[in-house]
Formats: sequence, C-alpha cells, structure tokens
Amino acid sequence: MTNEPWDDIPLISNKSAFQFTRVGDLKYRKPAWVIDGLVETETLGLLFGEPGCGKSFLAVDMALCVATGTTFHEKPVKQGAVFYIAGEGFNGLTRRFRAWAKHQNVDIDGAALFVSKKAAQFLDTAGAAAVTKAVQTLATEHGIPAMIFIDTIARNFGAGDENSTSEMGKFIVAMDALKAEFPGCSVFLVHHTGHSEKQRARGSIALKGAFDAEYRLDKLGDTITLLNTKMKDGEPPAAIAFNLESIDLDDGSSSAVLVETELRSNTKTLSADQKLAMNAFCEAAHKSWDGEGEFDGLSLEPWRKIFYDQHRGEKKRERLSIAAQRRWLSADS
Repeated sequence: MTNEPWDDIPLISNKSAFQFTRVGDLKYRKPAWVIDGLVETETLGLLFGEPGCGKSFLAVDMALCVATGTTFHEKPVKQGAVFYIAGEGFNGLTRRFRAWAKHQNVDIDGAALFVSKKAAQFLDTAGAAAVTKAVQTLATEHGIPAMIFIDTIARNFGAGDENSTSEMGKFIVAMDALKAEFPGCSVFLVHHTGHSEKQRARGSIALKGAFDAEYRLDKLGDTITLLNTKMKDGEPPAAIAFNLESIDLDDGSSSAVLVETELRSNTKTLSADQKLAMNAFCEAAHKSWDGEGEFDGLSLEPWRKIFYDQHRGEKKRERLSIAAQRRWLSADS
C-alpha cells in the first residue's frame, strides 16, 4: 500500500479529528506509472471519442498489455490484474481479445484479465457495492488490480442524467470510492463526445474536472490519433497515431488490432474571428451563470453582443495600429 504525503509525519495537533501538518514535513513521491507516461498509478482517467473511432480497441490493447506485461507500443507497463466492466458487445470484445493475442503472439488463457458478464449500475449504491465485492473476491487470488476499465460511462452510469451536475457528481464519487478500495489501482473510463461539441466528452462539465488524465481519440480517414487533453500533475505525452489492422481468427471470423503508424498533423487552426467568438462565449456564459445549480446554456443575444463589442474593439485597435505605422513610416522617410 502506497503512503500519502502526510502519512507517518508529525502532526501539529492531535486533539481534533481535523488536523494539519507543517509543509516542511511533507514528502513527495516520484510518479509511478501503470503505462509509462500515459497512465499513472492511483489515478482516474478518461478516454473519449466519437462512435466508431476505435475507443474500445484502444482500451482492449491497454488492458491486455497490463494484464500480460506486454509493452504498450514501446511504453513499459506495470503488470497486474485488470478488470474490464463492459456494457455491451461481449462477443465483439472476445474477438478483439483473441485478435490481439494472435497479433502479439501472446497466450492470454492464463492472463489476469477479467471481463464483466453485464453492465454495472454505479448510480445505485447496491450496484456499485456489488462491483467492489466481485473485484475483491478475485483480488484475493490474483492480486490488487492494476487497472479497472469502465466501457462505456453511458452503459454503466445507471438510471440518471449524464448532463446533471449532481448526478455526474454521484458517479464520480462512486469511481473515487472504487479506486480507493484498491491502493495503487487506476480507474480508466471510456466515453463518447458531446453531440455537437466533438472536442470534449459528453455530459456535465463536472466530469472533466474530476480526472487526473484525459485523452481524446480522433479518426481521420484510416488514421486514429490519441491526443492528451489533460494531464493534471505531469508533462502531457505526445500524440500517438494508429491504423486498424484486420486479423483473421481461427474460426473464419475476424477482428482488428491497433498498429502504430506515422503521426500526421491534421489540426485546423481557428481563424481570428473564430477565436474571438469562443472568447465571447466564455465571457457571456460566465456573466450569465451565478455558479449555483446547473448551467442551463446561453441564449444567442448576449453572446452576439459581447462578440460584436469585442470585434469592434479589435477593428479599432487594428485601425489605430495601421495609422501609427503610417505615421512612423512618414516620419522615417
């Protein structure tokens, strides 16, 4: 069991349950990784992307690498038991496991990777407790899990609304409790993008704030790119590009695996007006929301007003700058 920075250090007072320690007595630890540079131990992580972009293929790849001790695309892993809580597509998952084993030439029959037989219901207290108990039972024989995957949030959320800050907060509490039950374990969630906002995960904005690491998976043509969109306490890792390679299985069926490929830049730069519009939206949203309760969105009119005000300001500064340059050129000549 890993120690927290405040474990085994002198406390200023022991007369109350709420205590402090002197900052000079705190000790930090070097980062410990489950997957080097990508997934740190004892963290909560998220992988999100549009439907069909390859999220589950990547999660399967990570899970099997950790369970078997296989290097994840040249990144060392810390081998350990892995629990994969799947919400659907169990037959497809089985094919993906077998395709990975054939491609890697790794025997997975004895691997400490365990897949749920059904989805979980984490908003339900009894449902969340059932998951913890099932993991505890297998952990007594196979060791504390190195990773637990939840694929997907939508299928394992339970009877609730992903857009509700309070209900998403309950889900996050359940994830933190699951992680805390197994010291050293990292919980990694698979999720979809927003319906209209493809650059962020779907649901309440409270979700992003909860994660230690967040990754987005983009698909452009045949190339799938893994991009880090949040790394709370470390250096953001470089993007990794993959192609899906078809693998024929022994029974005549097939599946696919991710094969690393050359990274190509497909980032589109926002125009000056697009950047201005984004800044105007953030300012208008901040002014319209008092920070209490749910954020109900923003009507067009206040957004438009701030955009036009900022746009006129930018144009005025641009005209003044041009005029100043002309005066300087005239004086210089």
